[in-house]
Amino acid sequence: MFKLLIWIVWLTVLLALCVIQSPRRLLTPQFVFIGCFIPQAIFATLFVDEWDLDFCNGTMICLFGGTALFFVLSVILEGLFSKIHISSARTAKRTAPRKIDDRIKIERWKLILYLVLQVGILFFVIKYFIENIPGNNILAKIANYDNLSKRGTDKEKLLVELPDLIDLPRIFCGYSCYYMGYLLVHSIVMKYQQHRVLLLLNVVTSLLFIGVLGGRIGIMAFIVTTVAEAYILWGKKNSWKKRLRFKSILKIIILGLVVVFTFQLSLILFGRKSDDSFVEHLGVYLSAPLKNSDIFISKGKFGVSNMHYITMCTLLVFLGKRFNIKAFQYRPNLPYNVVHGHQLGNAYAIFYFFMRDGGYVALVGFVTLMVLISQVVYQRVICNRSPHPNDISIIAYSYMVYTLSLSFFGCLFYSSFLDISFLEIMFACWVLKVFFTKVHFRGRGKAAMRQTVTFEDAMTT
Repeated sequence: MFKLLIWIVWLTVLLALCVIQSPRRLLTPQFVFIGCFIPQAIFATLFVDEWDLDFCNGTMICLFGGTALFFVLSVILEGLFSKIHISSARTAKRTAPRKIDDRIKIERWKLILYLVLQVGILFFVIKYFIENIPGNNILAKIANYDNLSKRGTDKEKLLVELPDLIDLPRIFCGYSCYYMGYLLVHSIVMKYQQHRVLLLLNVVTSLLFIGVLGGRIGIMAFIVTTVAEAYILWGKKNSWKKRLRFKSILKIIILGLVVVFTFQLSLILFGRKSDDSFVEHLGVYLSAPLKNSDIFISKGKFGVSNMHYITMCTLLVFLGKRFNIKAFQYRPNLPYNVVHGHQLGNAYAIFYFFMRDGGYVALVGFVTLMVLISQVVYQRVICNRSPHPNDISIIAYSYMVYTLSLSFFGCLFYSSFLDISFLEIMFACWVLKVFFTKVHFRGRGKAAMRQTVTFEDAMTT
């Protein structure tokens, strides 16, 4: 218990330093990364006796050293970026700030067309589920699909695999929630009416594509990303001169509590069941990764000998299948843990992945790479003075915030942000951006005029 309390105090001090360093731009990579461990540590105090939660020395080194390294490197890199004038906060202060435009203009018929398209694709997805996935009802089918696609054998995964003709449009529509959500949030933050009902219907329909597959994490990713987008747009709107009001902070906390309290209930909505109490269920997802990581680190066996790395496994497995690299064709194995009869699952804090792949050297290397990438994206997006409202790099940084915010639960920064799935998300956002805001048809007799754009224009203008 003493070590856990020291860990909570340490995190609180580091988070306070993050606020002091950037009092108005709170959504820095170091603030998100360090802050995500605080709820985990506080909630873990409820399970100290049940789980024998007492960190070994190696775990203390990982936790304290990893967070300290992330904070120190972030401060150093931010200082270096400011000196070489790469869109840093200090550079922005030397020049007159420019507010972003007030609105994104979208034609109503395009939103209706895309909504109809989504509903049509959703119909075929559900139809395929009913006809091909085992189960007595739609909820049972969703549960079976989720279980077999994640934990089944290769033969079972092949059995529930959707055909490309259905799966590819499904993936695109599911990922489109990020851009549709951005458009909706932008109209709310900038306080203008822009077909909000149609935007909301498109967002809900896009999220149904994620829900049909039984994915709570995907919906949580959308929520965190959208909240981050709202904060960034609000900050850019007032040129980062204002601080969040207590009322706004309270709303965010309430939203977070609602998400937490509906987390177990969502199992039923996605066709799954849980016999655990609310506290136990939340503890497995929120605090058990801390204990699971300590169990592994206490054994002192680090590194892999068969190239079955887990830090960037999703990217490596993709490359293995794409280029037929047999060394990368493997299924990552995260062992389940049980302590005194309590099921702790197989979720681990991000430091576990680094230590398993290469020990303390990998810990330093991967943390350093995380800081470098996150700071480059941060400087490009948050400190960028571009006045254009339709810059989808805001979505990119907001999604990165989501992956950093779940560092207590897994290695999503490397498995989701530095992964092909992130490129798919950005591709979907880019296509929709071009269609909704860059392509215009105006009837002129029998002819029509179409505005053409380059990829670079669509990304940055």
